[in-house]
Amino acid sequence: MSRIFPYNCEKHSVIDIISFLRERKYDVELVPNEKGGDKFHILGTEVFVDVPIVMRGGQILMDVRFETYPQKENYNESQTVYKMLWRKFHLIEKDAWPTRIKDEEEINKIANIRKFS
Repeated sequence: MSRIFPYNCEKHSVIDIISFLRERKYDVELVPNEKGGDKFHILGTEVFVDVPIVMRGGQILMDVRFETYPQKENYNESQTVYKMLWRKFHLIEKDAWPTRIKDEEEINKIANIRKFS
């Protein structure tokens, strides 16, 4: 089971999120995924930040995930990080769904933005 929220990839790129985490002394590693999309794992937690995926029709999927089951010893730290990211980066309902990806070229240098057509 997971808690998931979309982040606003037009205003905040995955690079912005990684920088925010590193400023707060969290280490982050890339988890490549050939079939789905790449994601970044915040080490010491069960929290992952998806690299945006562009679906058929142009819809962009981009989430922050907190794997809550099974509950592990780092649950409290994971919850703290997840809430911190939600407060800073979540997609507010009044915002339109993103139609572009901020820092797309820079992201493609470090991870794979999947595009399905």
